[in-house]
Amino acid sequence: MQPLPPGRRPNHVIAAEVRRKREEIREFMDQGGLDQGDVATLIGFSKSSISRALSAEPARETRCLRKLHTFVSTSKTAEMSHALSAIEQFADSVEVLNGATAAQILRAVADLLDKRNTKEP
Repeated sequence: MQPLPPGRRPNHVIAAEVRRKREEIREFMDQGGLDQGDVATLIGFSKSSISRALSAEPARETRCLRKLHTFVSTSKTAEMSHALSAIEQFADSVEVLNGATAAQILRAVADLLDKRNTKEP
């Protein structure tokens, strides 16, 4: 068996991480009463992409799964309360704030967090 290239993790390690992330995401969805359609709207992916990210085999680290996990992870932190406070302040200053606008704001926040969390040290 050849050694893996530098920086490459073994497939079984990647698969275990993906399964752990999926479990975290499902738990978050259950606790929040969210279905795949709700989550798809929040992070800007299709419902079928969410479904594949949560169930496809072999377990792979996809862009959708990374973004979904980032959203869930940051939703559990104090940063999320600061983000929600900023959104509330914004909402108070806007005459009309509907679900579509709120979803766009959340997608933008998720994109920013995703970029920040994937930066190389």
